[in-house]
Parts: sequence; C-alpha cells; structure tokens
Amino acid sequence: RAWLGQQPAAVQTALRERWGEPEASSMVLRQGGQAVFVVPRLMLGKIAILPQPPRGEKWEPKEKALYHSSSAWPSHYYLAAYLWAREQQASDALVHFGTHGSQEWLPGKELGLSVTDPGMLAVGDLPVAYPYIADNIGEAQQAKRRGRAVIISHQTPPFKPAGLHQALTHMHDLLHAWLAQDEGVVKDKMKADLLAAAAKERIDRDMGWTPERARAEFPAFVDALHNQLHELAETAQPLGLHTLGRAPEAQHRLATVLLMLGRPFWEAAALHAGIPAADVDEALLADYDELPGTVPYQLLQRHVVQGESTQGLSAPLREALDKARTWYAAIGADQELPALLTVLAGRHLPTSYGGDPIKNPDAYPTGRNLYGFDPSRVPTKQAWAAGKEAAEQLIAEHRRLTGQQPKKLAVSLWSVETMRHQGLLEAQALWLLGTEPVWDEGGRVTGVKLVPRKELGRERVDVVLSATGLYRDHFPNTMKILAQAAQLAARATGDGDEANPVAAH
Repeated sequence: RAWLGQQPAAVQTALRERWGEPEASSMVLRQGGQAVFVVPRLMLGKIAILPQPPRGEKWEPKEKALYHSSSAWPSHYYLAAYLWAREQQASDALVHFGTHGSQEWLPGKELGLSVTDPGMLAVGDLPVAYPYIADNIGEAQQAKRRGRAVIISHQTPPFKPAGLHQALTHMHDLLHAWLAQDEGVVKDKMKADLLAAAAKERIDRDMGWTPERARAEFPAFVDALHNQLHELAETAQPLGLHTLGRAPEAQHRLATVLLMLGRPFWEAAALHAGIPAADVDEALLADYDELPGTVPYQLLQRHVVQGESTQGLSAPLREALDKARTWYAAIGADQELPALLTVLAGRHLPTSYGGDPIKNPDAYPTGRNLYGFDPSRVPTKQAWAAGKEAAEQLIAEHRRLTGQQPKKLAVSLWSVETMRHQGLLEAQALWLLGTEPVWDEGGRVTGVKLVPRKELGRERVDVVLSATGLYRDHFPNTMKILAQAAQLAARATGDGDEANPVAAH
C-alpha cells in the first residue's frame, strides 16, 4: 500500500477501479493484525523461485482470458509479487523462464514504454534475463521490446523424420505392389485391400476423399495417397523436450541434421548408393523404427559421427556432409547455461538470428541474444523462390480438388512465421497476385512490379490478407509492399487480363 501511494494518481485510479483496494485480493491474509500478501516461493540459498503471478483474481469470471487482455491492468497481487522480488528479496536480477510469459503482454504503449506502464511497474529497474526457444523470434522480440529482457536462445527439441508406422508402411508397400502388378484378379484384390486400409486409417478422409470417390477415381487416388504418405514420412517429429544447457543425445542430433539437409541430400545419398533414379524418392519411406538403417542416415553416421573421409564422394555430397559436421557440432555445443551466467554477470552476450532450425540452421549454436532479421528484406530471395513454388502447388491442388482455377484465397500473416521462414507466406501472396519484389543490391525489397499475364501463365488470384497486431508492429513496410502489389494487380490490363479476378473483387 505504501508503494501504491507513491505512484501517480492515474496509476492508483486504474488499479483501484479494476481491482478495488489491495486488501480485497484473494492472496491477502491477516498476520499479526496486519494485512499481508502471500508470495509462494521456493528458496535455494539466495535464489527465489516463484510462479509468475496470475493476471487477475480467482473470483474473476474469466480470469484466464486476462492473460491476453490489452486493456485490463494486472492485479494488486501481480504487482506485489514483483515488488517483493525487487524490494524485500533485494534481487540483483530477474530470470523469466517459460516462453511467452505475461509481463511483456501487459497493457500500455506498444513502443517506448514509460516507467508507469504496467509492464515496467512490475519489473522496475531489475535487469531481466529470459531464456527463450530459438524458433519463436516474434514473441522473443515482444519480450525485448515491451518486457525489457535480454534474450538467451535455447534449443528446440531435436527432430527426426516421422517415417511411417506399421499400418502406413504396409499401405505404402501395397500401393507399390498394385502399381507393379499386371491387370487381373490379384490386382483387383490389392485395390480392395488398399481402399480398406485407407478407410481403416481414415487417411482418405484426411486427404479430402470420400470412399466412393476413391473407388471411382482409383488411379488418381493412388497418386494422391502416394504423395500423402511421402509428406507424412518427411514431416519433422519432435523427440521429447529440450533441457536447458543439455545437448541432445548423438542420435537425436544426427536425425535433426538429416532434416536440416533436406531432400537434396536424401536424393544424392540414394543415388550414391545405387538406388534407381525412379526410386530415389523412396529414400526415407521406412518404418519409424527403421530410420537409422536408411541410406541417408547411414551416410551421416559414417562421415559425421565416425569421421570417415568424404574423399571419393560427389561434390554435392561432400558439400552437404561438410555442412552436416558444422551443424552437428553446433547442436552439441553447451553454451546455454554459460550464456545465462554471462548475462547475470553483466557482460556482453553475442547476438544471433533465430528461427526454425530445420529451415535456418544459423539459429545454432544457441545461448546467444536473439534478434529479428531485417524486415526490409521480406521476402528474401530464397523465400521468394520457395513461396512461388508453394503458390503454384496450392493452385494445382485447388484445380485437382475442384477442377477450377481459384479466384480468391486468404493468407494469414503471423510475425513469428515470417521471422521463421523469412517471408515465404508473403512470397506466396505476391505470386498469387501476379507480382514480384524488386530488391536493391543489398537484398532489401524496395518495391514490387507486375508480372505480365503471358509470363504468369494463369489468371491472377485475388488475395485476402489477415495480419495480427504483432505483425503490424514488426512489418509495417511489408504491409505497404503487399498493398502496392494488390493495387498493381487490380489495375492490370492488357493481353489475358481482361477477366482479372483481383479487379473484379
């Protein structure tokens, strides 16, 4: 109450209007005739471990909803718990654990918070260290920008290709057997078994096929099923949870590197092993438990873990294995706890860009101060190439399912995803509209230009963009670029653009 009385009148009024007097808190007890807040904690010497206090009170009808409220002030108890850490515990620093806390999301100004904004009222002048998962750059920037935290990146869980479990492995084998079988009763029986297996696993419905349609259009269904099984097998599957400061075990590191290298390495490894070109695509189509026996995995085991020479291998394989050694060592580096001690000692922590480590291996080694990348580069040239391809695949899938060219598609823009993939979704949106970025010599996007209808080879697609508030704050220039692209596409005229869906809508 003494601390509250020292705050500006506007702060006192906001707290009392929302929560009443401090004594009304459900976390207040009477002790020795005096009202005191209860601050649960675990003391380990001079270290106090506390749960982050709830935003509201237990009597609040929708207390959990307050965690994302941009208007509700934190409760008296919330501020009292932080006050205890600052004043009574006399802490030298505060360490927030657990990606996406609540202090950095408290109401107040989006930029340049003052000492009387709720987030700053909580932490005061305490230095804040915040171990944060490396792939969540968007929310890490929120913790920097509004929580005044020094971010210390930590690893994601290790990953491995999901492979196929027993039933799907059998389905995949049956599919290939049907493709190789001559016409006749045996092939008919295989067709019936394949349809029954797909229905039992409900994979047909996951693909948007009814059993009746799958039976009537069976060759097309087989193609779609084959693609679906490949996609499932190559999906990254997390292997447990990461423990701060502890490197994953060797086999988990190797599986993660396998995903980082991606399809070009898998295909090069299969060709090196003499697998026919037509079967290269099957390199990872194995039961989940059999992944260590696949050709790509074995190559990594020999040349990365066991250190065998790469002499005699093709240039693409040597280049990939050199990268694999670097990444394998980076995942095994133990820098996270030393980095936390560096911050607590008040020393400089080296910086790094984060992101999804599978798509951006430069996020490793962790234990560095995360920053977002330059938003003026969205989309990067690499994301542009991938986004164009993804947009065409999306259009092709729409045609396959409906038999028609899409007229309008929606794209949701999230700051976290843009930072992870460096503008892949933005690239899709631009290419759907039939526009492309213009970069300067430094790789910054300076504008957009219209792609002629003849070069595009299809109608333009109207794009509805939905952006989060965090995206708006992080990427205002990108939103202007997208708006320019939509205007260009809407005004497109000339050969082939007579029926322009962007203009029509």
